[in-house]
Amino acid sequence: MKKLFQKVKENLNLKVIIGFVIMTVIFMVGRSVVYVNEIEPRMSDVYTEDAIAADKNKTLLPLCEGETIIQNFVYPKDQMMAVGLELYSDAYKNKGEFSLKIYDNATNELLAEGTFDAASLTDMRAEAIDDIAYFNVSIPDQVYGNEKRYMRAEFTVNSLSEKSSVYLYANAKGGYEAAVITGAEEEPEAATSIVVRAYCYHYGYWITFYKIGSLLVYIMVAGTYLALALFRLKPQNMFLFAGACMATCYSLLLLPGAVPDEPQHIATAYYYSNKLMGVEEPDDASIYMRATDYEAMTQLQMTPGMKEYDYIMWHIFRSDDQPGIMQAYDATKGSDNWVLYIPTILGLTLGRLIGFNGITTIYLGRGFAVLCYLFFVYWALKRIPVGKAAMFVLVMSPMMVQQCCSYSYDALPIELSIVFVAELFAVLYEKSKIKRRDLIVMAVLAFFIASCKGGIYIPECLLFFLIPKEKFEDEKQCRCYREIFFVVTLLGFLINAVPYLALVLGFTEATTELQQYSESLNCYTVKDVLLNPGNTIYVLVTTFLQYTDFYIETSVSGPLGWLNIAISPAWAYSILLLMFFGVTCVKGEPEYITKKQRRWMAFALLVSFAMIVASMFVSWTPYGNTTVSGIQGRYFIPLVFYLFFVFRGKFIKIDHNIDNTIMFLDVALNVIIMSNILSSIQTVM
Repeated sequence: MKKLFQKVKENLNLKVIIGFVIMTVIFMVGRSVVYVNEIEPRMSDVYTEDAIAADKNKTLLPLCEGETIIQNFVYPKDQMMAVGLELYSDAYKNKGEFSLKIYDNATNELLAEGTFDAASLTDMRAEAIDDIAYFNVSIPDQVYGNEKRYMRAEFTVNSLSEKSSVYLYANAKGGYEAAVITGAEEEPEAATSIVVRAYCYHYGYWITFYKIGSLLVYIMVAGTYLALALFRLKPQNMFLFAGACMATCYSLLLLPGAVPDEPQHIATAYYYSNKLMGVEEPDDASIYMRATDYEAMTQLQMTPGMKEYDYIMWHIFRSDDQPGIMQAYDATKGSDNWVLYIPTILGLTLGRLIGFNGITTIYLGRGFAVLCYLFFVYWALKRIPVGKAAMFVLVMSPMMVQQCCSYSYDALPIELSIVFVAELFAVLYEKSKIKRRDLIVMAVLAFFIASCKGGIYIPECLLFFLIPKEKFEDEKQCRCYREIFFVVTLLGFLINAVPYLALVLGFTEATTELQQYSESLNCYTVKDVLLNPGNTIYVLVTTFLQYTDFYIETSVSGPLGWLNIAISPAWAYSILLLMFFGVTCVKGEPEYITKKQRRWMAFALLVSFAMIVASMFVSWTPYGNTTVSGIQGRYFIPLVFYLFFVFRGKFIKIDHNIDNTIMFLDVALNVIIMSNILSSIQTVM
């Protein structure tokens, strides 16, 4: 703590204070602009749910002074912000007052009450006037938890002049419980039920998000500024709070299920959570889930709308009376590699053991994914000796945050690859000999990387052999370490990749839902690719002519999720430009990696790229397609850092280290990108 105060004392000056004030003012102005343009418009509309609907004849029930109408009804939805009755008038002027009270039938609790001035009703026969007016009372305290709730509406005509003419919309027939009417001048000829309309899904999510999100974003920007200007924190320490803030904002913007294939990944993690808890699965193609988790899964959408956002807000902290009741969910596991889901399995299992409701449990799984992301990136930034700013930019890129802070099975391979490159470069740059610890760590990382995604990142693992012989104690140690590393990597590949290759080659049948879907596409086979080289070349050339820009942009940026949330290509290329400067040599900085080593890195990148394309060609591309299907920019995230480092050389150098400037610019850029995401969500719904 003493050292921290010493740093503040040394670095605090007028320039830092002025910079902080300017940054804060700019942020507050931008915050106001976002509120006016993005948040305020979302608060103006509601959805309605008719607990009792009108019949086709639009029956009108005349009202008189002293009349009371009691209508029982069952509300079909969970959320409810207001309840109202439908009024009609055919008089030019009305004078009087109505009152409405809403009760819980079981407890007789008063949920809402209000009054209505009859003078606001004018002759609705005029073409310019709506033919219905609503007498609504708000439900201030029990907005959610109302599904299948028995309620009672008590409508009273407190006063109404003789010249007034006001009616209630009602049903003369139907399967509704009839209203009890007292004090009426004339009893209705048939059993009558009063039309009851409820209002739900008020867009309160966005004002809540605005309050929390804008605070997190300011903490991220201001914290980064102070960390760099005053405390001079190391990149890994600065990342912990900046990454945590950004991950939280993304979790609130991109709901569970919105990330590509996330519903399937949630179901798969739940399947392995059941295994961990000893829950046996049903014989059919389904997974046992707690009733509360089942409800949450049925509410989540790959393309969520405003209802889903509000559903999350109202249920995130709700308790569940019967969380342990199990029922079958129509899904199967999407992968046989349970290792890819370890963080989310642990989060789901913990939520189930504690007894959280479905939404909270699913978010707890995401929370463990975020912790895993923060841990591995912190490790990587701490270990890597060069290009820290470039790695900071990469790990804070929108695409990596989306994948690593969700249930996606892309997350762990990406994170392990980032740590592997950091460990590899640490050995290459250190003057000391390779240690046993280095071998163990890189071998374990390579084992898991090789077992993921069909082994497409194995070429990266084999860069271990770039470590020169001079780094080893002697020839015997060099040979021994390399053999151990190779065997461990090969074992990792064989454990999970051989079954996948057997499926692709047609030796085995599909066992998971994703494999069965791929098989149903009638894809190209290895035989088709090898025996028709002309068509293969044509498909590959066509693919890269059409989609190269898409692959580049989506390796770091959008579009995000199944919502296809657009992010301006300018921001994607800005991120890549910051990464380029982040690996650029500083004058006087020693070169530890030779041209030959960089060439081998380039070759490994090319092989990994070819393996990614080949795996999509023979497993996801329907026969006859003129382009390769399924290739996503996010598959190239583990390769991006190597790609920039290949071009790090003597031909471009800068005068002094600008890592701090790069990292702050990246955080500021991410603030703009989050605003861009918020705006895009409005347009895709």
